[in-house]
Amino acid sequence: NHGRQPGPSYIAQQVTATAMGRPFKDLKPITVAADALTAYEGTYAVDTPPNRIIVRDGDKLVLKRGGTSVIMAPYAENEFFLPNASFTRYRFVKGNDGKVKHMVAIDSNDVEEINPRTGDKPAERKSITLSSKDFDLLVGDYEIAPGFVLNVRREGERFITQATNQGPIEIYAETDTRFFVKVINAELTFKKDADGKVSGLVLNQNGRDTPAKKIK
Repeated sequence: NHGRQPGPSYIAQQVTATAMGRPFKDLKPITVAADALTAYEGTYAVDTPPNRIIVRDGDKLVLKRGGTSVIMAPYAENEFFLPNASFTRYRFVKGNDGKVKHMVAIDSNDVEEINPRTGDKPAERKSITLSSKDFDLLVGDYEIAPGFVLNVRREGERFITQATNQGPIEIYAETDTRFFVKVINAELTFKKDADGKVSGLVLNQNGRDTPAKKIK
């Protein structure tokens, strides 16, 4: 969920810091060219695995670690923060060859941790071109649990899924029934009955399968 609201832990840290007379920096996002964002993509080694993976998604830079994925907002050309998610800031450092050599993670106490860039980002999965007509057969609401529904819809030429109380996420077709998410480790596989009608789907996230029945 990229459009996340401040969580309890984030708010608690903010309140505590303010009470101690050390309020966190009020960072304001700026716009950075997409080409510059692409230069920051890669795998960055962390002392305690899993490593940090940086990918560009359109005009956004995304930090992935394990099963989590958050948007990085730039407040300088090479410096980023995680709005409403963490007080850790990140600075990309380039070598003499102009390529990024490491990323510096700066915590709320201004303690710096260097994450060397060890390689490119993991290879992306390939998507196919699926017609709007074929995708529209999958559109609907899928119940994962009582009160928790996964909505699947089309917005123009984009395919979207959105869970209850979460933000919309774009999905990409790998086949006419299997879709994946680029910014998190998740995929949707739609199931059809004997008549060819879609009866449900299976959400696979971080290696765990969760079935959902089509209810609308």
